[in-house]
Amino acid sequence: SLTFKFVQHPSHDRSTHCSPLQLILDASPHLAYLKVEWRDLSRCSGVHPNILHLDLALYSWEERCFEARQLDVLIPKVAYLAVGDEMVELVLKLLGNHAHFRHLILLQINKNGQVHPRGNVKAKTKEAIRARVDRLRDSAKTRVEFSYHNELNMWLR
Repeated sequence: SLTFKFVQHPSHDRSTHCSPLQLILDASPHLAYLKVEWRDLSRCSGVHPNILHLDLALYSWEERCFEARQLDVLIPKVAYLAVGDEMVELVLKLLGNHAHFRHLILLQINKNGQVHPRGNVKAKTKEAIRARVDRLRDSAKTRVEFSYHNELNMWLR
């Protein structure tokens, strides 16, 4: 297990800039688990089909530049995706398009329980997500529930 913390330094010549994360991804074709911030991953290119488990840090100020399609292209076979962020709008971005994340089995939102919704907010959140995401309407194939630590877990299939 390796942990990297990237620090952004201003660069005058962006054409010669190569992301350290891109170098790691290119040199690690068998990498299966990745914990990374969206701002670092969004600067990468290529397809990384061996990454099955992605723990993505997506901050509220980054949400406007987050693109589910780009994430789906970079990591097309992600089966477990954990994101610590707001719930309904992010789920809609991730699961609203049937073409994205076809291999996804478990989606966790609010990883580590940083948002603390009350009971009635949890019920309304689950209801809003089920009503607006076609993939989650069939309760025989999916399960949407909050864990003890306020993580919203969605099992798909």
